[in-house]
Amino acid sequence: MLGNRPAAPSDYVIKYIRGKTVLEGRGPSLLRLPRVARVASVPTLSLDTGLRFTGWTSDYQRVRAEVDIVFRISSPNKAAAQLDFIVRRGENRRSSSLSTLKRRVQNVARTTIADEVGRMPVRKALSAQAEIGRSVKIRMGHSRLLSDMGVKVIGVHVKGVECSTELAEAIEAENLRPALVAGQAYSATIPINGSADRPGRCSEPSALTNAPSIECTDSCPFRDLCEDYMRDIRGGRAWCTLFHEFST
Repeated sequence: MLGNRPAAPSDYVIKYIRGKTVLEGRGPSLLRLPRVARVASVPTLSLDTGLRFTGWTSDYQRVRAEVDIVFRISSPNKAAAQLDFIVRRGENRRSSSLSTLKRRVQNVARTTIADEVGRMPVRKALSAQAEIGRSVKIRMGHSRLLSDMGVKVIGVHVKGVECSTELAEAIEAENLRPALVAGQAYSATIPINGSADRPGRCSEPSALTNAPSIECTDSCPFRDLCEDYMRDIRGGRAWCTLFHEFST
């Protein structure tokens, strides 16, 4: 028993008498405590905490992300020396100590994520969630502050990196531009209305005069296919019977 509360099987219990450790172990049952004895109960199960990150990329673009961190106390003696896990009747110091521990883990994670994101341009940061998570986990594993508290980071999960709506739209438009240019180049090689299958003079071109105009010169690769090449001149423009359009 820890005072009036039994020790959880996952807790690491440390019993002190006059400042010296006289008993420790995972979930031992202790008898009534003498007044000179003090007992610390340190949780050893995995804990998780989250944070919302806002920072700047290497090209000075602001980004934000939600991050989940999973950790555990791997050295209960170090944690008990840094935080108050002493059990007292009628007091709940344990929850306060865990809150402090989570806050310190968050601070280390936030600083590390800011440094990682600050090394990347915004385009890379928006698609590098897994890479950021792995790097942050490794670097947090070498943190002296967390080591002194007996904390081991198990995993760092970056849910997603986001930027402003305006920047996201600009990046999307820039990504689509090569496809649009390629599509326009392809469409320029396709005969309009299937006219390549039916070469001949168009009896009434007026319905198509608002269509995009084409070059109608000796360099046209389809010049030899036109039966009426340069025969229908209107307003200084030649009517192409192949594409059913006026030249420029």
